[in-house]
Amino acid sequence: MYGIDGTTIRVPDSDQNRAYFGSQASGADRDGKDRGLSGYPLVKLVTVMALRSHLLSAACFGPYETDERQYAKALYGSIPANSLVLTDRAYLDAAVFHELAAANRHWLTPAKSTTTWRVIEDLGKDDQLVEMEVCSEARRKHPHLPAHFDVRAIRYQRKGYPPRILLTSLVDAKQYPAAELRALYH
Repeated sequence: MYGIDGTTIRVPDSDQNRAYFGSQASGADRDGKDRGLSGYPLVKLVTVMALRSHLLSAACFGPYETDERQYAKALYGSIPANSLVLTDRAYLDAAVFHELAAANRHWLTPAKSTTTWRVIEDLGKDDQLVEMEVCSEARRKHPHLPAHFDVRAIRYQRKGYPPRILLTSLVDAKQYPAAELRALYH
């Protein structure tokens, strides 16, 4: 079981680091005056972690302005076949799922509030097999993507929080019970 995610870290303030990695705009103060750039140069870092041991198995980093998902692309090949990858909703993307599935890597991620699908079959309480359509823009960028793909949508609610939905490529409800996947994600 692996996790992939990105973060931002500060590095020593030098002209070379600022030129290469960049900085974040600090925004405006109460009077609307621009506060300039962040105090230190910033690096975007993406890692793959073996979740049971918390050991980092791969990393990629670079300039702050680059989207973390761009760095993540370089790491997918480091995730072993027959594994499960937990991601956050920023990775909810047909091209990402297709890349992971290419080597029999499964994934588990929360749905965005705007995610849509068509129900194919009810698999149990709050557990459905659904069909997600790949948008035309994604297919234009990645012509190898299928028109749609099937996933599971597992609804859950933790006490004191609104209901959420997990999406996963683990579509066999008998082999991968929904209750176990809910617990695993948390």
